[in-house]
Amino acid sequence: MAVIKGPRSALTDFIEENNLKINPEFIKKRKAEKKEDVEPKTEQPVSVKKKRTKKIKHKMPVELINLETINRSNEDLEVEELLIDLDNIKSLSDEQLKNLSSYLSRNRIYNEEYVHKIIQLCSDRLVIYDCSEIKDEIYHKIDKNLKTLELYQCGQLTSKTLNLILSKQQSLEVLRVTGGYLLTDILLPPTLKVLDLTHCSRLDDDIIDEINRKCKLLEELRLSFCYKITGSINLEVPVKRLYLCETNISEEFVFNIPKISQISALSVKRCQRINNLPLKFKKLEYLDVEGITELNSLCLTKTMKILNCKQCFKLTESLPGLLKKTVNMEELNISYLPVDQAILSGLKKLKILDISWCPQVDDNFVVALLDKLALKKIFVFGCFKLSPNISESSWKDSDSTKILGNPGETKYLILND
Repeated sequence: MAVIKGPRSALTDFIEENNLKINPEFIKKRKAEKKEDVEPKTEQPVSVKKKRTKKIKHKMPVELINLETINRSNEDLEVEELLIDLDNIKSLSDEQLKNLSSYLSRNRIYNEEYVHKIIQLCSDRLVIYDCSEIKDEIYHKIDKNLKTLELYQCGQLTSKTLNLILSKQQSLEVLRVTGGYLLTDILLPPTLKVLDLTHCSRLDDDIIDEINRKCKLLEELRLSFCYKITGSINLEVPVKRLYLCETNISEEFVFNIPKISQISALSVKRCQRINNLPLKFKKLEYLDVEGITELNSLCLTKTMKILNCKQCFKLTESLPGLLKKTVNMEELNISYLPVDQAILSGLKKLKILDISWCPQVDDNFVVALLDKLALKKIFVFGCFKLSPNISESSWKDSDSTKILGNPGETKYLILND
């Protein structure tokens, strides 16, 4: 039996106790294998490969849809010059003040000093686009007799303060107060022609009663995202433009509005209690019924210029026939719906088209539309059949149709950087 050198191990004891015999040839083979492992192996020659020059991207490309947010307009450049010496400026036009307010809001640099300056310089029109940082007591500075008062995102404004401001107004025609989450009741002046209370979510049907009693001259009403409005009180004022997005109204509320057939703009986006709008609107130019998935019927006429029926799935069969009547259509959103390219090609006045997430949209579909229509913009988000090269004309020719949202646009920009 072979002798195992070194300290005795459990294996050695096991071999002796069981009287096992190990083949000497096996031991020699094992030793030879160990010797081979110790000997250095001959190195194979390594072929030298030429390294590829790596393109370093210092920044990601900007798609067409985002260019407007990056490029500065002439108005922005003018505002930047005004801000250099704003403290010493004694007068500005209403348009300059509006541009100033817009610039401060978009760049999020509003503060109390800017608000005081805008209030001081305004004549009979006050527009503040971002009131989110303005405390309730600051609004008391508004003591002028105005024709237009627009306060956006005023989350800290209370009903008491707003009513105090409105009590001083003798000739107010336009009132826009949005994002007023603390507002519960508003005492409206009787001179109003335009009322916008979008996102004042604590308002309920009592505001309809207030409008009925006081606002006999009202032409435009916006109560979108006032979720407590159910339509239990009928609107008795024959407005020309009505926006009620995501409220809890029903179709009966719409039917009972005086002279509803004469309305020119109607938005009932995501009002899920509306199932039918068979009314024959004689002057309707703008209609938004987006997201009303159970909408069964709709009546369109040749006066229609802007239509948004995104995700109105039950209109799929009737939509081609409806669109044939809308010969003056300029803007159309039919996202998520099956679409007939031949029907769209017949809308000769169409300028803006949204066919995002439409399943059959591909390069041939888009090219055919571009050949037959003088489109300014076409939105194609979620149209994954489109190739990256379909965006080429939008970038190379500034006068061509802007194809926005192509999933392959980023790839095209990277490859052609």
